[in-house]
Amino acid sequence: MDINSVRVEILGVKGGVGKTTIAVHLSKDLATQGKRVLFIDKDFNGWGSSALGVTSRGLLWWIANGGPKDFVREVRRNLTVLRLYPTSPEFYDLMLRIHKKTELMSEGGKVYKEILTSEEFDYCIVDNPVNTSSEDEGTKHEIQFFFMAKPRERLVGLFVSDPSSAGLRATWEYLKGNRSWVDPIGIVVNMIPPLPDEVERVRRWLKENCVREGLRICEGLEFDDRLYDYRNFANPEIEWEGSRKLVKLLNEMVN
Repeated sequence: MDINSVRVEILGVKGGVGKTTIAVHLSKDLATQGKRVLFIDKDFNGWGSSALGVTSRGLLWWIANGGPKDFVREVRRNLTVLRLYPTSPEFYDLMLRIHKKTELMSEGGKVYKEILTSEEFDYCIVDNPVNTSSEDEGTKHEIQFFFMAKPRERLVGLFVSDPSSAGLRATWEYLKGNRSWVDPIGIVVNMIPPLPDEVERVRRWLKENCVREGLRICEGLEFDDRLYDYRNFANPEIEWEGSRKLVKLLNEMVN
């Protein structure tokens, strides 16, 4: 297996934990380092692809309706962005339409393969909807078509949580429940209040759970309000030390 070719699922059991922010900044910082990155936006709100400059209704919408292929674009050197899905109400209607026509499924798979094999990407960073599982309709089909195009890809999962006790427990159970389809490489506890007691509490939790489990990335990141422009999605132009730390760990794991 070519271990330099990795699909990283960014996963969260609930919204508002900074999952998309981490996915966007990881993609940007890996590309800045010279890695060839495909950012795959599977989240129905599309904030990640919008933040990076792709505001299309997605590949799924194009499959059913045609038009310009504005769902994929190289937005900066080494970084290509692909938006897969429209918003939630449209997604479910489109899935029903496409399921009824095998030719549409085949056409979508063909176009997806063309994108995935258009160059040798080092990383595919996937921003998932909240609480994604392998049984979700969109996930099942997307992963099937993905591995038809890239059968040697390594599939790993990076789980993102907020620092609340309830959030940490839920994230840990979510990670354990998804081992059947994704290899967990770590947990990022994001948006920690910059208070010594809170930072230490999260550090202990990561040591007692993530580190003890043998996961490679066990990081706590303090809240940084520079990352958010409060228009619903992350600001990718901010230089974020937290993302650079994760990039370093990710590269070490792969290499």
